[in-house]
Amino acid sequence: MAEFERKNIRLAAENYRGRQLYFVTLCFHNRRRFGTNPHIARWIIKQPRKHAATCEFFVHAYCVMPDHMHVLAAGSSDTSNLVKFIEAFKQETAVEFARKADAEGYAGAASLFRAAARAEKIHADNHAAVLRKLNAEPQARIEASPVRSTSENLMAAIEGETYERDIMYPEFLKIAQQEKNAGAIRTFQFALEAETEHARLFEEALASLEMRRPRTTYLVCAVCGFTGEKLEGARCPVCNNPKERFESVS
Repeated sequence: MAEFERKNIRLAAENYRGRQLYFVTLCFHNRRRFGTNPHIARWIIKQPRKHAATCEFFVHAYCVMPDHMHVLAAGSSDTSNLVKFIEAFKQETAVEFARKADAEGYAGAASLFRAAARAEKIHADNHAAVLRKLNAEPQARIEASPVRSTSENLMAAIEGETYERDIMYPEFLKIAQQEKNAGAIRTFQFALEAETEHARLFEEALASLEMRRPRTTYLVCAVCGFTGEKLEGARCPVCNNPKERFESVS
């Protein structure tokens, strides 16, 4: 099968705001055929509908295909923002993984999923800030992951984190360095360091899953997203942020 080619399309910021009609294509992770599973497809369908009202959107229609999903949505007010709508939808996967772990009695794994979700939001905000300095808005593109058993969810998380650690962010950094974009270099380096630690934490969580660790408090750096159970010093080992400015997530 030919490798799927991702399109790089940027629109002006005003195209994502207000009372407009949007046709959005959501590609599933690695083009996997999640849409062929009725249970997974039903879960995926619920997510945009769940966030529509709070994000000031109407979902008029949707169509789930084997490896992607189409959504026809409309802004319901002048302050509707498609980017925020999409971000809310994307954050749902890690949150649902945490709920699944809680339901199965894996409180420690649930805590880690919640901490990772918070760190990913910090990364997204950092990346978006750099894009806006370049007079661009983040693209409305989602890769949805299905919620399975906690062990399978941990394996999916490890796969994603190691890909970002070993391939994605090193490539992003190489391009940013060639372009001498200091802001992009900074945000990509922060994310790379955090994803490296996330991969280690998820691997440890999978290895000790049946020990059923209790709910655990993780410290998440509000600047770079670095995540850990404790800090050796008084500052973040990645960005030097004071320990007092870390967020506690459990």
